[in-house]
Amino acid sequence: MDTGGKILIVTGSDYTDAVYKAFNDVKELGHKVYLLSDGSFEPRPRVFEKHFSYDLRKTKEVLDYMTNQPEKFDAVTIKTSEWLTPLVALLAKQYGCIGNEPIVAFNCRSKYHMRKELEKGNVPIPKFKLCKNYEELIEGIREIKTPCVAKPVGGNASYGTFMIRDEKDLENLKENYENSIKFLKEKAIDGDVFAFNKEEMDLMGVNDHVDMITDYLV
Repeated sequence: MDTGGKILIVTGSDYTDAVYKAFNDVKELGHKVYLLSDGSFEPRPRVFEKHFSYDLRKTKEVLDYMTNQPEKFDAVTIKTSEWLTPLVALLAKQYGCIGNEPIVAFNCRSKYHMRKELEKGNVPIPKFKLCKNYEELIEGIREIKTPCVAKPVGGNASYGTFMIRDEKDLENLKENYENSIKFLKEKAIDGDVFAFNKEEMDLMGVNDHVDMITDYLV
């Protein structure tokens, strides 16, 4: 009798020798391991039962793609990639697995929503202001006061983040902001900056929609 489970691993990059060894150890316990990746690498042979490949930035499309696969899973897990946590949460929910609630995963990806949750929980946090364009960014800086930091709501690796130390930094603010927005949009197409569209945010239970690429937090 087969007592093992089917485990789906989600990743956007390949694994180390130690992780592959761990996968084989899991298989020796009787489990079957499957891979969902963005197709940017070829996994080692004979490790995974099946390799699913899709653009992982397209959250709703990935869910639909996996729904159409005959396999069902007992567990969904992830490599250390914060951007993929909402997708993994949605997949876990889709298969009835233990996992984070999708809204919790999203709140941990949006700096604005996380601050709002901390504020509701009376956790001490710095002042903050959501800004959807340059004019609101100026207003936010005036409200928060310098020195302060401007950062994209959904960015990672400090992409597009800059400090406004004093009035002198305001002289270059428009140029810095516009260059950052341009850079972030390019990364969203070619790199590892993810966005979620309105439909995907609705799936996660997000009521206060934001643009994860161009909305800024001061």
